[in-house]
Amino acid sequence: MCPFCSTHLETINHLFLHCKLSWSLWQRLVSWWGAEWVVPGDITVWYYNWPFLSPSITNRSTWLLLGLSLLWTIWLARNNLVFTNVEPNHVQLFDVSLVRAFWWIKSLQPEFPYSAGCSFLAADALHSWRGVLRKFT
Repeated sequence: MCPFCSTHLETINHLFLHCKLSWSLWQRLVSWWGAEWVVPGDITVWYYNWPFLSPSITNRSTWLLLGLSLLWTIWLARNNLVFTNVEPNHVQLFDVSLVRAFWWIKSLQPEFPYSAGCSFLAADALHSWRGVLRKFT
């Protein structure tokens, strides 16, 4: 059973996309970025289509990294619940995912002019900087 909702089998698609907790995190990220989407049926479809959901063509790699950060955050929250019985907090998970993404970007692009604390201001910090993730793509 899914450790988050205890109502569905724990499959990769349910855990990362369709569980209420995961779905709410995706919706928040999409809204934060200013994009729109329909949750795909499986994670492979997500992987191939996610970069193209970004309204900004120049920042597709940043958008992909934000999605990967959220996937990693969901996985770590799942493991934390399963192995240490720590219940996830939806708001904290989203915030941690953004901070993680900013740190990843900073490690790939030391000249990135924003800190992790800026991630809470607006997606504009990522939309407006054209140099994001040249090494990642």
